[in-house]
Amino acid sequence: MSFRAQSLSLVLPLPLLLAACVGPELPRNPRLPCEEAEGCTPVAPSSNIDLVQALGIDDPQVVGITVAPDSGQRYLLDRIEGIFELHDDGSTSLLRSNAELPVPEFLPRSLWTDFVAMGEDRFAITALSDGFLLDLRSETMEQYFCYVPGDMEPEFNQLTQSVAFDASNGVIYAQPITFEDWVEERTPLSASIGSYSLEGGQPVAWFDLELSDFLAGGAAVDAQGRLLLGKDSDIFLFDPAHPADPRHIHQLPAGSVLEGGLIVDIQGLAVDTARSELLVVDGASDQIIIVEHPAQGL
Repeated sequence: MSFRAQSLSLVLPLPLLLAACVGPELPRNPRLPCEEAEGCTPVAPSSNIDLVQALGIDDPQVVGITVAPDSGQRYLLDRIEGIFELHDDGSTSLLRSNAELPVPEFLPRSLWTDFVAMGEDRFAITALSDGFLLDLRSETMEQYFCYVPGDMEPEFNQLTQSVAFDASNGVIYAQPITFEDWVEERTPLSASIGSYSLEGGQPVAWFDLELSDFLAGGAAVDAQGRLLLGKDSDIFLFDPAHPADPRHIHQLPAGSVLEGGLIVDIQGLAVDTARSELLVVDGASDQIIIVEHPAQGL
């Protein structure tokens, strides 16, 4: 398997001019994913799950897949139906429908765009220009982290379709684009990567991308703390420890990674570190494709 450097490069972090939403503190040291001895049954690599069959929905609109860092439980987010548990045999069960979710004080401005499990039945879940903390144990949802820079004019908006969680370092990532709110067609003006702490979603770092139209459909953090971004049929690797060095940004050709399979439209991405597996939601075929983590050797 070969990897080639991609021209997606970053400038140095901008001053932290982000306006963070106020939110509750979360535990800084989530438990490690479950081990096989604790009851996890590994899914065979290079296996596919048909979402129409698994969800029992004719037209699934899955926009997120995630693995809980404390239990290893896998979840799916369908932006119309709600949150599902994904079981080892490929079946699912509805955990909470959208209609049953707690209602936040500040309502989301769009349908859900992605989510990530943070442990203890908590999820970061995103919509247009905003991120929320969903706590199913306390039955609450709160505006948690704003991924819009604080100096942004009101006529501009941001959209992310990817959010990820680094449990080891206590950091949330989002990859938004910026566009003019009043323009009917959302022409991207810039693309960025933002990171946020668990303490009320406070900003940690902000990186501007050279490609203004780069909008990932899914994101995940691997065991080495690197950010994977899935866009269309490609997977990109970003190392936050070396944000300005193009040698640390790689494009992983998804077609060859999947042993001849073809991903067309990545709509969700997750890394199961306990099983060394990459889970990819392909919106074009309505499938989950599970493979050995392709960036392990990098």
